[in-house]
Formats: sequence, C-alpha cells, structure tokens
Amino acid sequence: MPGYTVMVESWARNGLSPETADVLEHIILGDGWSGAAEWKAKWQQVRPHNLLQCFATLGGRDDISERIASIQVPALVIHGDRDNAISLDARGRWRRRCRMRSWWSLPAAAMPPT
Repeated sequence: MPGYTVMVESWARNGLSPETADVLEHIILGDGWSGAAEWKAKWQQVRPHNLLQCFATLGGRDDISERIASIQVPALVIHGDRDNAISLDARGRWRRRCRMRSWWSLPAAAMPPT
C-alpha cells in the first residue's frame, strides 16, 4: 500500500497527472479499454477530500486473504482475467484456499468493482 499512498497523496495535492491516470487505467480498467478516456475525465473531477476518504475506506478494509479457507458458506468469486491489481500467483492461492465456492473468471475483464 505504500506506493498507492504516495500516488493518492500526490493526486490529492497536485491534481491527477497524465502518468497517474495511465497507471489507474492499467490497474482498474485494463489496458486499451475504449471507455478509459471517460473515466479519466471523471477522475480529474474528484475532490481531494473525497479521494482521500475513498482511499482510506478501500485501503483500510480487512485483508481476508489469510482467512479465506475458513469461510464455510458458499461464496461466488468473480475475477477478471485482465485484473492487473492482483497477481496471478495471488489469484491461484485464493482459488486453492476457497473451499465452498464458485470461481468465475471473466474473459477480457479488468478489476471488478469492490
């Protein structure tokens, strides 16, 4: 998270740079998605206090990756096969640890909304 923290703090302080917008596109939307320009325009409009609150909310949530095997109820896991935020190794570990689950890999999809 330290790298993300630096990126978000710089964005909040200085506005969204084209380089940061490109990094976000890669991580969240996937490379080459036709709707990326619209999202970049929306990101440009985000107010610093809203940006920092969103980041605090997403970054501060519980990491359940080590406890995922203890889930004893059916779970549906949806993952885009072009999700650049979670490594292939991490995806494989999560999939092996999930006992009662259905795992869907969405072709040509980037990061699903969290």
